Amino acid sequence: MQNNIFYSWQSDLDQKYNRFFIRDCLKASLRKLTEEPKYGESERLDSDTEGVPGTPDIATTIFGKISSCSVFVADISYCTSCNNLGKSFPNSNVLIELGYAIGVRGDACVLNIMNTAYGKPDELPFDLKHKRWPIQYFLNEEIYADTVKRKQVKDKLIQELYTFIKIIIDLEDSEDNSPQIGSTPSLPYIENCVLRSDAAQDWEISSNNSETIAVFRNDVNLRLVVDWSDDGKQCEDFKEPWANSYPNPHATGFWLNVYYGVSNILSLKSILVNVDGASCSLPLPRQIGITNQRTEVLPIDYKHAQIFDQLGNLDQYMWRSRLTLAL
Repeated sequence: MQNNIFYSWQSDLDQKYNRFFIRDCLKASLRKLTEEPKYGESERLDSDTEGVPGTPDIATTIFGKISSCSVFVADISYCTSCNNLGKSFPNSNVLIELGYAIGVRGDACVLNIMNTAYGKPDELPFDLKHKRWPIQYFLNEEIYADTVKRKQVKDKLIQELYTFIKIIIDLEDSEDNSPQIGSTPSLPYIENCVLRSDAAQDWEISSNNSETIAVFRNDVNLRLVVDWSDDGKQCEDFKEPWANSYPNPHATGFWLNVYYGVSNILSLKSILVNVDGASCSLPLPRQIGITNQRTEVLPIDYKHAQIFDQLGNLDQYMWRSRLTLAL
């Protein structure tokens, strides 16, 4: 079965830093993938109306390709700005295609990329900021002109694309979700390990300098890591009504990273928000609740918070913040 990787590109930025650079890295990552006997020549890069004869309707053709793709890759680097708000945004056409891909294919097949020379992902629109964190690279004229540095950036991006395209394809193709020795398992395997675990009994918790690490006792390759230092901060001054309604209203978001062996599973990355003077680390709500506010917490985010609930007050603070568990 052929796996089509659809690339949603934009040409607002210098194309040698973005459109063509990402395209070449995608092609190289797919060449690397097809060298493995399991995949052979089954992976193909596609975009816009490429390969469609005649004068097809562009939107219909693109949406049709997105609907049938195995992996959707979008360049969400900032390229436009709103002077009134002082914010930058990704290309509007890419956002339309991205929204369509999420709607018809789901989050699991989407892979976003950002050239952080134009801005970091912290300023992404809310709905994108709290989805899968984009693969990032930094490429400007200074680095591009330096052959050695450009190759370093390219090699790193190729490896990251290869890793996560492989994970997404395996997620779709695999009927047996158990991991093979020496390989990164499918996303359902990792998610099931977390969701079905006993937060109090199945995880070995330890602290190392500024990090708290939870190792899964039934598969020690799987670990969750929160870096409480400045390097691990998602947002220094987290602003949401549910997070700022305490005697100490200051709240700070921290990244929770999921690792399997040496692989950082970016698609499962989540956020813990320290509230009320770090009295509790709350999970980030991602869904709209009955009050028409974003107050529903996904089960896997709740489980992450449970695992790191060292004071045993998570449910109390969830109730005080009016956060509920999504069904």
